[in-house]
Amino acid sequence: MYPRSKQAKSVQEALLQEIQRLSVTLVMEKQVKRIEMTDPGFLVTTADKETFTAGSVILACGGKASAIRGSRGDGYYLASCLGHEIAEPVPALVQLHAASFGKKWLRVFGQMPGSRPGSTIRRPLSGRENYDH
Repeated sequence: MYPRSKQAKSVQEALLQEIQRLSVTLVMEKQVKRIEMTDPGFLVTTADKETFTAGSVILACGGKASAIRGSRGDGYYLASCLGHEIAEPVPALVQLHAASFGKKWLRVFGQMPGSRPGSTIRRPLSGRENYDH
């Protein structure tokens, strides 16, 4: 479901309003290195050795899709610290750029399993694959 405004910012604003309403402490710009379950909550340790205690923790840190944007896969480790079993991640969303070349070819720029980076994969409409390396 997406907000009526069609803007992701609306979701952020709604969450921040609820955080204020509930007087939740929001800690930002900290790299979490470990989360431990304690009685009655959690102990969170950051990269600079700060610790925080919390009754609840929301682990929302993305996957491994874009290290440049901070999603390096740390969430898998943190979830495992809490006893979760981690299944081997597989690509789910990829950016593909497609262009039509006449009526016979669809050219896809991206990386397929087993192909070299920078290779071009061309697929005729008949379904037969050709790999240009």
